[in-house]
Amino acid sequence: MRALLSDRNTRLYLTGQVLSLFGDSAMWLAIAIWIKVLTGSSAAPRRMSARYPQRNCLLICGHSAFQRLPLLRTFLAVQLFKNQEAS
Repeated sequence: MRALLSDRNTRLYLTGQVLSLFGDSAMWLAIAIWIKVLTGSSAAPRRMSARYPQRNCLLICGHSAFQRLPLLRTFLAVQLFKNQEAS
């Protein structure tokens, strides 16, 4: 571990990751407070915070799956799906 942390670039990278995670957590807290203020409901922020881990799992699994698919076909399928949702 000391050998890893003795490298300046590794320390900078890990510091950046820690700050990024802190910022992400602070943003989710701010969004939950904002939802509470807007709706007046205590259940709405809980529903939002329950979806945060689900979103992360879907992003990781989706990224792995989409890397194996042809790019153009995948892009077109996602765009068609988004257009169906919007209407």
